[in-house]
Amino acid sequence: MPQNLTPSTQFIITSRGSRLLYCMGHTYYVNCRRRQNKSRVLWYCSCRRSKRCFASILTLDDRVVGQAPKHTHPPKLPLDII
Repeated sequence: MPQNLTPSTQFIITSRGSRLLYCMGHTYYVNCRRRQNKSRVLWYCSCRRSKRCFASILTLDDRVVGQAPKHTHPPKLPLDII
């Protein structure tokens, strides 16, 4: 799987085995309902419901190709502390 992401962006696996995208202190989950195909994925901020945060990232073949980066909350802890 290519990891053509920025240095501060990476995929992580949760304790339940789900895949998350980590970018600059924020985590994103896959929005399965809008998944066009296996190579194009829309990721929503993990605080979408709790903080009404509508930040999102679009990946194509695991590469970030677009984003709506405005969050309604501060970033979480750095990945090495989570």
